[in-house]
Amino acid sequence: MCHVRTCSDSAQTGVMVKKSKVGLFGRKLFVSSDVTHAATVAQNLDDILIDIFLPEDCYITNPVLEAFVKVAIASDTLEELCVRIANAEVLAS
Repeated sequence: MCHVRTCSDSAQTGVMVKKSKVGLFGRKLFVSSDVTHAATVAQNLDDILIDIFLPEDCYITNPVLEAFVKVAIASDTLEELCVRIANAEVLAS
């Protein structure tokens, strides 16, 4: 089971999802510097995980970041997380 998954995004640079305990180091699981592509992948993830909700005390206002956090919450293993992101990426192509 993967204990820590860090998602970071920026409107100017795209999205990077890493397996990391601190957020700075760790293997990159998904990287997209194309903001449109990253947003499409996030929309596909959101559509797939329509029944997954963030905890009530989690206030994320960025919909792209929210989608990647939701997929991390919904995935029981690192492999499952990677498969879900890869499937959403295929749909975005």
